[in-house]
This record gives sequence, structure tokens and C-alpha cells, in this order.
Amino acid sequence: MPACSFWPYKLVCGLLKVALSKGLNLQTNTYVKSVSSQPLRDGFSEVETSRGIIKARKILFATNGYTSAISPIYENIIVPYKGICSQTVVKDQDVVPNLSNTYNLHNTSGNAEYMNPRPDGSIILGGGKDTFKHDYDLYWNNHDDSTLIEPAEHYFDNYISDRFVDYNCRDTSVDTIWSGSKCCPKLF
Repeated sequence: MPACSFWPYKLVCGLLKVALSKGLNLQTNTYVKSVSSQPLRDGFSEVETSRGIIKARKILFATNGYTSAISPIYENIIVPYKGICSQTVVKDQDVVPNLSNTYNLHNTSGNAEYMNPRPDGSIILGGGKDTFKHDYDLYWNNHDDSTLIEPAEHYFDNYISDRFVDYNCRDTSVDTIWSGSKCCPKLF
């Protein structure tokens, strides 16, 4: 089914441009170790970073599934859920079928996957949960993006050519594969 598609990078860059023009103190390449759970007497909170401690009246968490790692008060509220994505490329760019939408694909086990065609002809795919859904430690409450989810490492290898008739004779291959955490509200 068609779904919404946007580029988070462009959105964030646009928002940062506006915020910086209004005096935002943006510190990049700075690891946040912890955030005080209670504001200090002066209304500021302390943020311990790799550059030292800073004080802030307002703190914006743009950490998604990583939030509870730096602010334990969210530990039972925001639970990281590790996923896996890939970028498939088509070798012969002159014959790439036109895919104009982002798609949610629901498989027979009820798990949803997504497919996001890019302007360069490549396709971003996310999913593969059927290969690891019974091993909760691989994905539930796991925010380690330094490793892939091993059972799904090759899930996307022939995904496009096996599932889409317009691609079954095309030379496609996975160019990049990565993991990432998203947040999942804890269900009580």
C-alpha cells in the first residue's frame, strides 16, 4: 500500500538552520553520558558530556530508542527495538522500473516490512523480523547498532528480484546493510 515518504536528514537540517539562527548552542561529536533527573535550584538541568558538564534550561532528546541509556527515568517507558535495513541497487540504471511510492509490505506471518525507492534508483528495505522474532535478545531492549542482526544479514540479498516481477531478470544486489534502534513504548 502507498505510504508517506520523507527524508529525515533534510528535515533535521532545515530545523537546525532555523534553530541556529535563533541562538541554538549545537554541540556535535559530543557524547552525552547522563542527564540529571531533577532540575537544579536555578531551573537548569545538568548534562554530563564527553566535553564536561553543561547546564541547560531545556533539553531536547533526539535519541529515539537510545533515550533510556542516557536518562534512566525512561527505562520502563522507552524500550529500544533493534531493526535491520538495507539498500539494494540495480546494476543497469537504464532499465529501472518506476516505483513512485513508499510501500508497506505485509507478509503472511503478519510482519510489516517497508520499501522506499530513492531518486537514484536504489531501494531502501527494512524488515526481516521473521528471521529473528523468536530470539528477543537480538532486538528487544537492544540498542547496540555496532552489529547486524545475524539471522537477517542475508535476508535482503534477493528480496527485490524474488518478489517483484519487473525485477526478476535484473541484476540487483545489496549495496549497504545496517542496524538501527527505534523506540517502542513498553506495553504493560
